[in-house]
Amino acid sequence: MPAIYLLEIHISDVARHVLKDSEIDKEAHIRRESKYIPGVRNTQIPMLPFDIGNLCSLNQEKKRYALTLSVIIN
Repeated sequence: MPAIYLLEIHISDVARHVLKDSEIDKEAHIRRESKYIPGVRNTQIPMLPFDIGNLCSLNQEKKRYALTLSVIIN
């Protein structure tokens, strides 16, 4: 029997915390996502300011608004 995998993709729902067409929204559209620099510890270029980013970060044990895609692959 072939292996069956569950792939889940979770994307934070930033729209709950950022007003459409605000300056933060416009800057986030330019940046598109947070960027992490490989090989450099604790270095990132965030998509959102720190305070809003923390409200949106998907962390275990914390309820957050998110969009989720679940796919079963066999």
